[in-house]
Amino acid sequence: MPGADAAAAKTNGNVEENEVDKLLAPFDSVESELKKINEELLKEETLLQAKYELSKAKLYKQRAEIIAKTENFWPTALENHPVLSSLIEMDDMDVMKHLTDINVVRDAENPINYKIVLRFSTNDYFTNEELVKELDFTNPEEPKVVNQPINWKEGKSLVKEASPKGKEAEDDEEAEDDDNESFFKWFTETTEGIQIAEIIADDFYPDSVRYYANLADEDEDSIEGLVFQDDSDEDDEDVNEESLKDNEDDDDAVEPIDPSEVEALAKEAAEAGDDEENPRKKRKL
Repeated sequence: MPGADAAAAKTNGNVEENEVDKLLAPFDSVESELKKINEELLKEETLLQAKYELSKAKLYKQRAEIIAKTENFWPTALENHPVLSSLIEMDDMDVMKHLTDINVVRDAENPINYKIVLRFSTNDYFTNEELVKELDFTNPEEPKVVNQPINWKEGKSLVKEASPKGKEAEDDEEAEDDDNESFFKWFTETTEGIQIAEIIADDFYPDSVRYYANLADEDEDSIEGLVFQDDSDEDDEDVNEESLKDNEDDDDAVEPIDPSEVEALAKEAAEAGDDEENPRKKRKL
């Protein structure tokens, strides 16, 4: 009986959960103290990073002067970022052609607070020369976010107005469109937009030159949990290079591996894996 099976499964689940609770109970006090220390460490790391970012202000200004002479620097850098590029929809592309500068301005008194400034040349969409988002983390439990309103030109707004509560999409196509929110919706979000702000301030902006040159692909694993790229050929190459190095360092090895033999093995492995699904997938934030 389906009902009886469900009830039995729920009972078993509760029993297992209770058993886990009993196993973990002796550790509660210690784990609680460790958690407090880890939280303090995170606060200290955040403050230290912000302090050093503030110290780079003069260098960032010098870099901005070079960027100003570089055509399509910021649109290209955004396009090459694994997370931010996924937020830019087709309708945003024409506006992004007018993006001339991105700046992160930190508070000199408390550098964990900052504002993100995007500058645009004259365009057909809005009258703002700058779009600004300010973030105040003085109270980490209740961060404050202030958005400068976008002054859209008539009929040019790319940000959809919120649908009336309870209203359903008329068809699947409309429902799909609702999922494709414009990048500029971020300038209407408050706390829900903080994660993107942190990516811009702590990752994209400091390393924008590497993203512009598309060199950041080499360091994708350091962007924790943000992107998984399907690139089995590079994985195979890394494995082969490590195998060669291990054999070179091993005094007991009879002879080094022939590179041509390694190449043949890699090719064979790649062919064998063609039908298998690669678990590393690029995903949206």
